Amino acid sequence: MCVAIARWPIGHTIRPASAIANAVLRGENRRLPVSLDVPHLVVEITALADVAVAAVAVRRWASREGLDASTAAELATCASELASNTMRHGGGGRIELAAQLDRVIMRAGDRGRGEVAALRERLHEVRSRPQRPSDEHGLATVVRWMDEVEVTERSGGGVEFVASRLRARRRR
Repeated sequence: MCVAIARWPIGHTIRPASAIANAVLRGENRRLPVSLDVPHLVVEITALADVAVAAVAVRRWASREGLDASTAAELATCASELASNTMRHGGGGRIELAAQLDRVIMRAGDRGRGEVAALRERLHEVRSRPQRPSDEHGLATVVRWMDEVEVTERSGGGVEFVASRLRARRRR
């Protein structure tokens, strides 16, 4: 599935894993219009396989944005963790990324019935305690590698995480 991403232009909506494979087999490689007021990368999460697709797409997007390899790897891991949570707890959703002059913004929304108050409490708990070995996965990883993480309810149901961080070092 990851090979299919190489044929689909970054900066556009990434189709679910099975649709990507089918598009590549048909030889599709359309270019879609991009606007500065919309996310630069959107990955639909409809199956667990899309978690890996999200990680690969984010890493490639970050590289094309000129971010160093370490930052690209951290962003890919955060996208993977949020995509996994979106699928496991929310029945699917989407991951969106956008770059500003000095920041990268990642948004993950799902279709579940998450308790926003409980998730905010979890964010607070992770931020206020020393790091633990169990913090190598999930939301704790996102909190550690992103500068800001917020959670809100989505209109129409579901939960939305918005995380941002400085772009960090740019390649020369």
